[in-house]
Amino acid sequence: MPRRRWLSPGHFASYLDAGGLVEVDDEMPDPYRRVVFRFVVRHAHSELMAAATDREWVARAPGLRIKMAALARAQDELDHARVLYGVAADLGGARPASLVDDLLAGRGHFHQAFRRQSADWAERVLVDHLVDGAGLVAQRSVAGRCSYGPYRRALLAIVPEEEAHVATGLSRLRRAAVGTQDQRRRLQAALDRRWGSMLRFFGPDRDQDEDLDRWRIKAEPNAVLLQRWLEQTLPTLDELGLVVPDPIPADPEADAPTLVAEGSGRRQRTAWVRRAMDRQGDQWVDGLEERAVAAAAEGAGS
Repeated sequence: MPRRRWLSPGHFASYLDAGGLVEVDDEMPDPYRRVVFRFVVRHAHSELMAAATDREWVARAPGLRIKMAALARAQDELDHARVLYGVAADLGGARPASLVDDLLAGRGHFHQAFRRQSADWAERVLVDHLVDGAGLVAQRSVAGRCSYGPYRRALLAIVPEEEAHVATGLSRLRRAAVGTQDQRRRLQAALDRRWGSMLRFFGPDRDQDEDLDRWRIKAEPNAVLLQRWLEQTLPTLDELGLVVPDPIPADPEADAPTLVAEGSGRRQRTAWVRRAMDRQGDQWVDGLEERAVAAAAEGAGS
C-alpha cells in the first residue's frame, strides 16, 4: 500500500511547495509520475551516451595513464546510468533493459552534447571541461531542490564523482593549454566551434515543460544555470589564454563533424546510438590484462 496519500492535487502541490519529498511507494498524481519518469530516463540515457563517447576515445588518448583515466571515467558514467535506470524502473514499472532497448531503437532522448563528434584530442579535452562543468551546475541544482526522493538521493551520490571528473578535466585542459603552439591553436579552434552550442546547453530561457517547475523537479530557470556556468567558466578560459568567440558565429557548428543533428528523427538517433555502442573499435582491449601479465612474467624471467 502507498505510504502517503493526498486528498487532492492541491494538497499534493502544497506538500511539494513546503519542501516535501515524494517516495516511490507514495500515491502520486499520474502527471507527476510521468514527468519525473521522463526526466530521469533522459538523464540515464545521457549518462550512458557519455560513457559511450568516452569509450570511443580510450584507444586514441595519448598515453596509458590518460587511457586508464578515460576508462575509469566511462565506468563512472555507466554506473550513474545503472543507478538512474533503476530509479526510473521503480517509478515507471519498466525494466532497465527495456529502457536501454528504447534508446537503441531510437525512441529514447538524450542530451544534445553527446550527439557531436570531436575532431581531435584537443577538442575532446576542451569539450570534457565545458560539458562536465555545465552538467555539474545542472545536477547540483536539481540535487538541492528535487521533490522526488529517490532521484535526489541518487544525484547526491553522483555529484561528488562528477566533481572529480571536472577536476581531472581541468587539470588536463591546463596541461594542453601550456603545450605546443599547435596544441593551443587546436584548443582555440575547438572553442570557436563549440562555444555556440555550449550556450544552448541548458536549453531555452524558458523551459518548454513548465511541469518541471510546477512539480519542483527542476526549480531554477535555464538562464540562471547558464549564468552560473559562465561565471565559473569564463575566468578559467581567460586565464588559459583562450578567447571566447564574440560575437557568436552565425553557425558555430558548421565546421564540426556531426554524428546526428539536434532535433533529428528516430532513424538518425538510432544510427548514432548504435555507432557509439558498437564494440568493433574496441577489439584491442580484449585480452589486454592477460597480455600485460604475460609480458611482465616474461620480463621477470629474462
